Amino acid sequence: MSILETVRARIQEIDARLSALNESAVERTFTAQEADEIEKLQAENQELQREVKLRESVVANKAAMAQPVRKTTLEVRPALHITSNEKAFKNLGEMANAVRAKARGQANDRVMNALSTFANEATDADGGVMVPGEFRTNIEKDLYGQNSLLSFCTKVPLTQNSIVIPVDDTMPWAPFSGTGNLSYKTEGVALDQVKPAQSSLTLTAHKLGVIVPASEELLQDNSAFSAYINQLVGEALIYKVNDAILKGTGSGQAKGFLSSSALKTVASGSGQVAGTVTAGNIKDMYFAMPQASRGNAVWVVNPNVESQLYGMVISGTTTPAFVPGGSMANSPFSTLLGRPVIVLPNAPALGAAGDVSFVDLSKYWAVTKAGLQADNSIHFWFDQVVQAFRFYIRLGGDTRRQSVITLPDASTQSYYVRLAAR
Repeated sequence: MSILETVRARIQEIDARLSALNESAVERTFTAQEADEIEKLQAENQELQREVKLRESVVANKAAMAQPVRKTTLEVRPALHITSNEKAFKNLGEMANAVRAKARGQANDRVMNALSTFANEATDADGGVMVPGEFRTNIEKDLYGQNSLLSFCTKVPLTQNSIVIPVDDTMPWAPFSGTGNLSYKTEGVALDQVKPAQSSLTLTAHKLGVIVPASEELLQDNSAFSAYINQLVGEALIYKVNDAILKGTGSGQAKGFLSSSALKTVASGSGQVAGTVTAGNIKDMYFAMPQASRGNAVWVVNPNVESQLYGMVISGTTTPAFVPGGSMANSPFSTLLGRPVIVLPNAPALGAAGDVSFVDLSKYWAVTKAGLQADNSIHFWFDQVVQAFRFYIRLGGDTRRQSVITLPDASTQSYYVRLAAR
């Protein structure tokens, strides 16, 4: 074993001993003997850490000296006039062509502006350049737009990759764990001893992204390229995000409300024909939602369900239950019992469990980190004369509750309701 390995092993021994001393005195103060030992161990640790740094520095210097000297030739070019926010790119395609020109040694003012205007944006080891924020904005607008379930969720921004959130699934009629509760007592009778029923939920942001190739031919039409990127990436991200919030497994991705242990399934009607949705189904689902959440809830349906909703009326009346989108001012969505209907191809097929869902997504926590990230590289497919654009977000999520709500009469409700298979 080398001296460096011996020193590192001793550092690990010191760390283990310090941890043991700390754990042994969690509920008391250190003894004088323990305090002396801790001070000596900390002093020894500092000296050993200094020794490690010195030896690593010597090794690094030796490796650097062994590298061959590279000969470079400088080509004198006219100085570029760089002014922040001047000569902005008209679109993403124009920027891509400018980045390609820079790789050939033909940098222009706008590329340099792009590299100097935005925080931490520069050419990386692979020749990549961060795409300016104005071009990411269009995709982000779609990602948080009306066709994305993410816009209805409670969003929790992260500074790290995960967060632990305390949760409490109790209700006012059973606010504590155990058998005790708030209760009336006669004089001299002790009150019930109870404790809060609180647990925790860990939410992790998982990377979701795509790499989009762009050929020379596509780059020649700058405006077409920008439209292509915005549509392709925006639609793909929205589909995947909706899929995760709807039915994600929670393994390497967000956990969807259809996978939640808090999901309530409403049974179909007696003798109901397979593959149908009735006004009775809708009524039962509506009242399976807590009254306080109905004003926030939305319907999520498979496209083949939508046609069955047209003409639907409240049972026993002529009052329309379904109102097509655009029938009322400022109402882009169709409504069912007054709540928006979101039609998603991600939803289970007609007749399958979950082809119709009624959910309060404000009770769904979606964690995100740093927003949409976008980068451009000319070297990914260099031999094919193709540029690569990389887009990704970090997203995670889970339902606010982890169990259905049991009412005092033993019936159940939930913030996440689906229709059973028919």
